[in-house]
Amino acid sequence: MLKLEEIEALDFWKGFDQDFHIEQLDASSSLELEPDLAQESRDVLNKEGYYHYQNTQLKLDHARACKLIKDLVMMKLPPIFALVYDEFWQLQNQLASIVNNALGADAKLIPAMWAWCVETNADNVERHEKNHEYNRSIYSSFIEPHRDKGKIALKPDGSATSITTWIPLNESNPLNSCIHLVPADKDRNYNTDLQDNWNFNFADIRALPAKPGDVLIWNQAVLHWGSMPAARDGLEPRISIGFDYVEAGSEHKLQYPIDFMPSFEERRQIIAMQIVQYIHKMETNEGIVEFVKKYR
Repeated sequence: MLKLEEIEALDFWKGFDQDFHIEQLDASSSLELEPDLAQESRDVLNKEGYYHYQNTQLKLDHARACKLIKDLVMMKLPPIFALVYDEFWQLQNQLASIVNNALGADAKLIPAMWAWCVETNADNVERHEKNHEYNRSIYSSFIEPHRDKGKIALKPDGSATSITTWIPLNESNPLNSCIHLVPADKDRNYNTDLQDNWNFNFADIRALPAKPGDVLIWNQAVLHWGSMPAARDGLEPRISIGFDYVEAGSEHKLQYPIDFMPSFEERRQIIAMQIVQYIHKMETNEGIVEFVKKYR
């Protein structure tokens, strides 16, 4: 079990995965959106509450990223510790055009980020199911249908003031827990005072299998979830990472420019904040608890 002095040490992380960098790389440039794609994605986002960008040419070695997150899990560390490395901040930097297209110019990143490694090993999945602890695993898929913020994330005209971006680092599909959602225009209680009461046709649920290089975005009023994975040995876990954003002028307490490349000290603080937000959904140990107490 790792101790605080290891988890907080720069040298530990430099040695943990020498394929990745810490405070060595500059911010990455944004993806470019063709005008027709930009318009289409805005139209679909406003109508259905989400959009699926396919084959975006994100600059990231997805296989290496997956290996890193699997290694974190093996060490009983939450996958969000991937954010100690420059490459994952560069990944976030590349989303600027997608985010600004959805929220308007100069949208901001907020400290609401998470990474997942959803286990598919039969013994582990069945253990969590039997003990009703699946959602307290560091591999949690957030399987309960939920709205991130609900109708407060929408303007009077129904457009979004905040969005989630979700990036698959390997293939996600119905067997290993791809995202499912109810399109806004099919959700009878979307953007109403009854939003906590689910009211939709099951046939309108939309599964969103995705591949490395894809980016999913949804506004934070859309009802969504990660499906329960099949308990099949040999099935690859679903590995992904997500970032949240708000429009310019938001009163959100903490926000950063999308070209943000934080220092190692700032990264420790941001990671600690994420663990605090999601600690009810994960397993912990003494080292993690001490890390959060010190850095949040």
